[in-house]
Amino acid sequence: MKLSPRQKRYYTYCVTRNIDIMSRKKSHFIDNNQTKMFVVTDFLLHQDVPRTGNKKKVSIVIRGQPTPWLRPISRKTKIGKIYHFNPNKAAQEAMRDAITEYMEKNEEASQDMYPFFGAGIPVKATFNFLLGRPDSHFHGTTRIAGAIKDDFISKKHFIAPDVDNLVKFVLDKPMKGIFFADDCQVSIMNVSKSYDVLETCKGHIEIVLEQDE
Repeated sequence: MKLSPRQKRYYTYCVTRNIDIMSRKKSHFIDNNQTKMFVVTDFLLHQDVPRTGNKKKVSIVIRGQPTPWLRPISRKTKIGKIYHFNPNKAAQEAMRDAITEYMEKNEEASQDMYPFFGAGIPVKATFNFLLGRPDSHFHGTTRIAGAIKDDFISKKHFIAPDVDNLVKFVLDKPMKGIFFADDCQVSIMNVSKSYDVLETCKGHIEIVLEQDE
């Protein structure tokens, strides 16, 4: 596939920073008829029930390789024009589209409820990022959870990407305006990252949002 000058610059940017190009810019490097970048596989919505003391709560599972937030790029051309490029835009829009598409099909999740946690409501957020496993973790060429080598089943994930960048990517555009009015409403946050142990082990994200008492 022939790349444009802009795509070549982005390719160089990703390679020099050891970034997974396929997960970062699907629209540039993968045909549109292939599988989606992010897919919501589980969604659970709890409304506030005063009599029982239950608070608002959202649980969501997003299938797809967790993606870190990248610093926007600014370059000055020879004629003095400043060029701005946001490497997060396409991936964040893909995640937001996956969330809104699933919620539109969910009778309990009407757009009239957006944002679920209105302005002024403190939110407790829990993020569990399960990153895709490399081929070296499996026996042979079979990429399923049952084929993971014993030495790698409980292996900790202590390499890039950083957890703060993983959280920033999700909190920024994909969730703002849907689950909360602004990410400053998050008063408590629990974050963890590890290797995926489900199905094909290609990565997924588990998110729980609840009203902070």
